Amino acid sequence: PASQKKAQITRIELISEERPSTTLGMGADLKVKLHFRADLAMEDYLLGLVVHDAFGTPILFFNNRNYGVSFGGQKIEEGVIAAHIRRLNLMPGFYSMDVHFGSLFEDLDVKKSCFEFQVIYRTFEGAGEPLREEFNRVFYPDISWSIEAKR
Repeated sequence: PASQKKAQITRIELISEERPSTTLGMGADLKVKLHFRADLAMEDYLLGLVVHDAFGTPILFFNNRNYGVSFGGQKIEEGVIAAHIRRLNLMPGFYSMDVHFGSLFEDLDVKKSCFEFQVIYRTFEGAGEPLREEFNRVFYPDISWSIEAKR
């Protein structure tokens, strides 16, 4: 029947510092690995991630196509699609994540709030005085500053 899923998520892993983890330091790398099973050759494979803050407000949403990455034209019956986020720039707090697995035209399997994770304060290279959490939801570790005198 048409209601049967053509592809499904079989497992999802959240990895930081090279191991499964639900606690991340500020600026840590994060890898999301989606294991799947599919019974068709898909036009394209899509991994979409939605990160929500502690109030359930979506604060990040992206997928591989937003970054010009296409995995189409092949039939993979069982596989893994992964997103590696370098230096996740969230401030300390609690977050949840939705994971979308789909093809070029539709979501085939969606897991809402399948992970809850915590970002904890961690200094980073070049860190000075801590950012004020009440004014910042994200941080950018790669900002440079300069000053020069005018003559």
